[in-house]
Amino acid sequence: MITSSKPNFSSSRIPRLVAAIFILLIFSACFARVGVNDLRGSDDNIWLYLTGVQLTHPESADKLDVQLLQASADHGADAESQLRYKMRVDYRKNYYLSSLLTGLLAERQPIDVGGDLVQYSRRIGKIFIRSTAIQTAVALIALLLGVGLVRRPELMISVALAISILGISSLIQPSENPGNFLFFDPFNKGRVLQNIVLFAINPGSQFSVFGFTPRSTLLLVTLLIFAWRWHGWVVASYILATALIFLHQSMAMILLANLIIIDLVFRPRMLFQVSILPWIVAGTLIFVWRESLWNVVLPDWSSVHVVAGSAALAVVIICILSALYARLWLRKRLPSWFDAVNINGKTESLALLVLWMLTLPIGYLISLKVDYLHGHYFWYQIHARIWSLYLPIIVLGLSCWLVERYWRDVAGYRYLAALAACLLAAIFVTTATFTGFSLKPFYHQLEAVAGNVGKPIWAPIGPDQEAEIYMAMAASMDMGRDYLGPMVDPAPGFKPMMADQEPYLEKCNGTPKNLIVWLHTWSAEMNQITGEQELVNVPNACIISPNFNGSGGSNANTCGSRNSLERIHNVILDAEDRHGKLPVTLVGVSGGGMHALLTLGTFPGLVQSASVWAPIYDLEKWYWERPDHRPELEKCFGGPPSQNDSGYLSRSPKSVLSSVRSAQIIVNLGKSDKEAPPQHARAAVAQMQAACPTCKIDLKEWDMGHSYNKDELLNQVRHFVEEN
Repeated sequence: MITSSKPNFSSSRIPRLVAAIFILLIFSACFARVGVNDLRGSDDNIWLYLTGVQLTHPESADKLDVQLLQASADHGADAESQLRYKMRVDYRKNYYLSSLLTGLLAERQPIDVGGDLVQYSRRIGKIFIRSTAIQTAVALIALLLGVGLVRRPELMISVALAISILGISSLIQPSENPGNFLFFDPFNKGRVLQNIVLFAINPGSQFSVFGFTPRSTLLLVTLLIFAWRWHGWVVASYILATALIFLHQSMAMILLANLIIIDLVFRPRMLFQVSILPWIVAGTLIFVWRESLWNVVLPDWSSVHVVAGSAALAVVIICILSALYARLWLRKRLPSWFDAVNINGKTESLALLVLWMLTLPIGYLISLKVDYLHGHYFWYQIHARIWSLYLPIIVLGLSCWLVERYWRDVAGYRYLAALAACLLAAIFVTTATFTGFSLKPFYHQLEAVAGNVGKPIWAPIGPDQEAEIYMAMAASMDMGRDYLGPMVDPAPGFKPMMADQEPYLEKCNGTPKNLIVWLHTWSAEMNQITGEQELVNVPNACIISPNFNGSGGSNANTCGSRNSLERIHNVILDAEDRHGKLPVTLVGVSGGGMHALLTLGTFPGLVQSASVWAPIYDLEKWYWERPDHRPELEKCFGGPPSQNDSGYLSRSPKSVLSSVRSAQIIVNLGKSDKEAPPQHARAAVAQMQAACPTCKIDLKEWDMGHSYNKDELLNQVRHFVEEN
């Protein structure tokens, strides 16, 4: 392992080569951190955007916090929804520097209250891209300069190798699995070990140095902290770890706690040095004073919880004292072995790995005792977050060992050194490209989200109160969770309607002669239709968009339930009661396409035409094809499917398509669709054609992935309207 003594070698080209590699890493990582699959006009980037505005407009934001929380309760938000919102508000403390940077960038691009709401999503995206790129560049430059201060090329090469190894691991198991980091989540029952292994190999973008959140920036700087420690700059590592509290408070405290544990076991005297102890005390006090997650760790501070918390603290203290006793016992019983142990990167990396594995059973036992709400937002995730911190440290330790072992061989051959440098650069660029090098798809995704932005329930008082607009955007753009609403008025021209307790939107153009029914995608809800600017302006037609229980997996009544289909049916009947009997055209994409097929088969004759895109045909088959959607499906069905599972079958289009009687149906698929594989659409068409030979049922295949062609969709709808 690399220690403070320098190996005897010479390679004048190495510093320049290393500098070139790091420059490439800086620019590549800035693009890698804005991956297409992760940037959305919702969730984490909205958190940064909102918390940044809260820091720059505190009085206005605080007033709105109270209003929005009360409005969410008035609109039926449950305890989980309200807790999530409180966490969202309080995270201005957790991401202080990142939030402040985002808020300052927002100050440079103010948004007029009277402006075009559908453009806000793009503006947020631009601000977030700039914020992410700046943070990544600063972190990597700090890493370069910090390691450069040591003036040891082999240590710099070790850091570059560690980043490249992390890049390789991100390509080994590339598919994201949103549920795999929630090891002990009840919905992951039976897959705990599998998810732990998958997460250990590839934590995913949100838990890696290639991610886009402040956590990822902290993980980059963590490489510098441990490079300094293993060089002998322990005091500097504690100072930097304490400073990181202002970058990501909770992760920085986890880092600081682990530094303390390691040094308690291996270097207990060092902790009480005047140069280190004040930083430990300062970091702890800052964390206790600013932390906002106490209400998530425990529901309240009742006597039972105080006792439980005290007991947990006592267990931690006992474990630490036991480790100290074991250290003294080993030194006394096995002095020759103990004194021979070299406290370096290899030792600390192995210690962290063993510590994490030994504490897994404790996390599992705790998860059995806490309620799902608090478990989901703290206890189930704690080991995943700790591993996301340990992984780069362990990889850096491995890299240091490899470089020390083979350094002279590489440094002695300049061509081999150049080849190794090119290989490292190629690996990183490949990882960056895989994460999403092009920003064009990102902007397309933002455009799709933009239609979900609407006006808040209450009108902002004046143009200076920008925080109200930002909060309204959060309420309307968090598409994956539906936890607030809908809490926004629809876009201009749409009317909020209600059909037997089912909300839906309606927009009529001219004298209605056709009824166009938009069925939202799996992860969206009824406001999604407001982003279809061309479709909503089809002349002489009423466009309606039912909510049918919101996004897929948000509750047990989603995922093609009879309740959802009845809601769609009731909305169509309600529109016909007001406008007369009109030809009905269904339009559905992805999960909306699945519900379109279910509606066609469940209510024969109700619909005259349909444009279906990228549908799901067999939910049981899809469960095994798409591990990332398994938690959602298990929330709907209560568990994974058994063989010939009737629950999954009854909600699959394959169970009803033999009853189809509609005249014109076009099913569209993407040849490279990984989300809803093409065989689903092909099987659906084959079953409908066999059931209704006289129906006009066509299959169209497109050179695309899981998407839809807006122009072609509009052409199909216009054709149906003219034929009807």
